[in-house]
Amino acid sequence: MTRENSEITIKELINKITKEPYDIVLAAAFEPEEHGDLKWKFYEDIGELVKPLEKKIFLPHRDLDWKNLWPEEVYYAINEVIVPSSNLVIFYAGLPSTVADMMIGRAYSNGIPVVAIYEKGNDSEIKDFRVKPLVTDKIEFETEQEALDKLKLYLQRFYSVG
Repeated sequence: MTRENSEITIKELINKITKEPYDIVLAAAFEPEEHGDLKWKFYEDIGELVKPLEKKIFLPHRDLDWKNLWPEEVYYAINEVIVPSSNLVIFYAGLPSTVADMMIGRAYSNGIPVVAIYEKGNDSEIKDFRVKPLVTDKIEFETEQEALDKLKLYLQRFYSVG
């Protein structure tokens, strides 16, 4: 990887985030090398839920030029700037991810609520002794549409809308 390929430098990224912080962060596996891009449409659908609330959501696969940043820059941007400036973290626990676990750890240390969403019967990630105390709320679902419906209601309550 060369720095010349980067569309945005880490300094520019931090300045942009500082001026326009994210309200909500999606903590989820996002590197195709880790799990492929199979869930990216689901992540995008989660992002669409936020639009009517007029909130800004950080979707890591979309909003971070992680292919052209050094790993320590990705870590810094997410855990030192993006997560601490948000007011809610949505944790997709369906795919194990060290990065997502770090994100919810950072949210916890900053007093930011974490809502975990996970497929029915696939709750081992949130039952993990390292993760369990970090999760504020849980949403269990059988289909992605059910997840979106439940998450929409949760977000409306969280932001006291309707």
